[in-house]
Amino acid sequence: MERKPRLAVVPPPPSANRRKVRSWMRNNAEDYECATTLAEGANAALDLPAGAMDDETHWVWEEALSAIEWANA
Repeated sequence: MERKPRLAVVPPPPSANRRKVRSWMRNNAEDYECATTLAEGANAALDLPAGAMDDETHWVWEEALSAIEWANA
C-alpha cells in the first residue's frame, strides 16, 4: 500500500496583540456603556488571547477600562 503525503497542518491565526486591541477599543468605546461590554465586543471582533475573558487580571480588562475612561473624558 502506497502512502500519500500528508497535507500540511495550518497553524491557527495569531491572537490579537495589545496594540491592536487598544486601537479597536478606543475606536469603538463610544458605542459601549461599560468596560465589560467593550471587552465582550472586542472578543467578538478580534481573536483575543486564550483565557483573556476568564482572567480578571488580564491586560484586556485594563485596556477596556482605560478606553471607556478615555471616551468619557
